[in-house]
Amino acid sequence: MLVTVLFAAAYAVRTSRPNVDPVAKVVELLRNLRSEVATEGHEEAKTYDAFACFCKKQQLKKANDIEKGERKKAKYEADTTSLAADSEDETFNINKHTTNLAQLQAELAKATEIRNADNAAYLELNADQEKAVSSLRAAIQHINNGDTSLMQTSNAVREALTIADALGKLPQTKDVQAFMQYSPLGRENEMEGDYDFHSGGILDTLGELLKDFRAQNNKLDAEEESERSSFASMSSAKNRQISRAQSGLATEQTKLSDTEADQATTSGLLTE
Repeated sequence: MLVTVLFAAAYAVRTSRPNVDPVAKVVELLRNLRSEVATEGHEEAKTYDAFACFCKKQQLKKANDIEKGERKKAKYEADTTSLAADSEDETFNINKHTTNLAQLQAELAKATEIRNADNAAYLELNADQEKAVSSLRAAIQHINNGDTSLMQTSNAVREALTIADALGKLPQTKDVQAFMQYSPLGRENEMEGDYDFHSGGILDTLGELLKDFRAQNNKLDAEEESERSSFASMSSAKNRQISRAQSGLATEQTKLSDTEADQATTSGLLTE
C-alpha cells in the first residue's frame, strides 16, 4: 500500500500543474493513507478480537464438555459395575426360585401319588369290609328269622365265614372249622342234628365277627378321614409355597429383564 502511494505521489509531482504544491499533495496522500490504514487496522482488530473471543469460548466449552464427559464416563462405568452385580444376583435368585419351585412341585406330585394309592387301597379294603358286614348280617338274619331252609341258611353262613377267612378274620374254633370242612349238600338232616346255630357256637362267632368288622370299618373310616384332612392341609400349604415361589420367580425375571435393558442403555451411553 505504501509503495502504491509513493508511486502515486511521484506521478503527481511530475504531472502536477505549476500552481499545485507537490509536497502538499504528497502529505495529503499520506494522511489519506494513514486514515485508511488506521481504519483497516481497526476493522482487522475487531475481527481478530471477535475470533479470539470465539476461540476462547469454544475452548472453555470444549473443556467443560470434556469435564462433563469424564464425570459421565465415571458414572456410567460405576453404573455398569453395579448393574452387572445386580444381574448376577437376580440370575442367582432365578435359579434358586426355579430349583425350589421344581422341588415343591415334585413333593406335591409325590404326596398326591401316595395319597391316591392309599385312597385306592382304602376303597378296596372298605368294599371288602362292607361286603363282609353285609354277608354277616344276612347270615345272622337267616339264623334268627328261621324263615329260610337249612341249605339257604348254611350257604349264607358259609359265604360270610368264607369272606372273613379271606380277610384273615376267621376264628380257628372247633365249631367253625367243622362247619367249614363239611358241605351242606345232601346233609340237611345230619347238619341239623350236628349244628344248632342257636347254641352259641356259629351264631356267637358271626356276632363277634360282625362286631369286629364294624369296629374295623369305623377305624378305617377314621384313618381315611384323618389322612384326607392331613393331605388337604399339606397340599394347601404346599400350593401356597408354590404360589410364592412362582411369584418370586416372576419378580426376579422382571427385575433381570429391566436390569438387562438398563445395561444396554448404559453401555450405549458409555460408548458414546
